[in-house]
Amino acid sequence: MIILLGLAMIFTIGIVLLAYFDDSATCEIFGLTLIVAGSACLLITIITIPLERYGTRCQIEEFSSIKQSITQSRLNINVESAAMQLKIIKTNQWLVRKKYWNDTLFDIWIPDEVEGLKPLK
Repeated sequence: MIILLGLAMIFTIGIVLLAYFDDSATCEIFGLTLIVAGSACLLITIITIPLERYGTRCQIEEFSSIKQSITQSRLNINVESAAMQLKIIKTNQWLVRKKYWNDTLFDIWIPDEVEGLKPLK
């Protein structure tokens, strides 16, 4: 949320510079640059938020299916232990990475459902 507010603030400062200091060529160029840069960054941010959240929700579903597969494979001895351990490690790495980013400034991109997931064992 802070990122969106910051980008909106850059856009607003550009408009103020353009509107109130239009007699100076430097302020006009700087204001126009801020408006264009702020608009582009704001647009990119607004587009990437739902895409990243969708991707994370898909990975949460994949996490659940992997958890079920591991439970089933432990009942059968047909699956190699090393392959299963490798999948567990990769899945836990993904979970730790998402939990880390969910606790930072970029938490708007990560759904809070990630916090409820427990590492696989």
